[in-house]
Amino acid sequence: MDPEEVSRALSALSKLPIDDPARLRVERVAESFVRDGRQRRKKEQRLRREAADVAVLAASVTGAVGRREDAAARVPDELVLKTNLLGTEAMVRQRIEAYRQAGVTTLRVEPAGETLDARMATLGRLIELVRDSEKGAPVGAPRAAR
Repeated sequence: MDPEEVSRALSALSKLPIDDPARLRVERVAESFVRDGRQRRKKEQRLRREAADVAVLAASVTGAVGRREDAAARVPDELVLKTNLLGTEAMVRQRIEAYRQAGVTTLRVEPAGETLDARMATLGRLIELVRDSEKGAPVGAPRAAR
């Protein structure tokens, strides 16, 4: 549409009485047009902002040295608990049983502990839990007698 045509049409409409049906109809359409434009601009602005956030997050998680903590922070707690032997003894028993039922025959572990003795004790307890699982001890059963 030619800008001059728009200008002529608006000039003619502005000369109509304020209660003219044609003028009222154009006013409603114009309001709707303005509202639609505002909503589209807001949406585009939001999408640009979200894309920028994703780009910054991707760069910080996978980019610069020293930003590995960002990657760890993005891992959901549920995933950590489902893929590691962490939590209460009952939770660890359940994970071992789930691994056993899934056919897992080898576990790679890094026993927790401040000292070698503490890590060895943790590893010993884990071995007991695995053996209990192999014997068919029910999940959550009390600790085996020594």
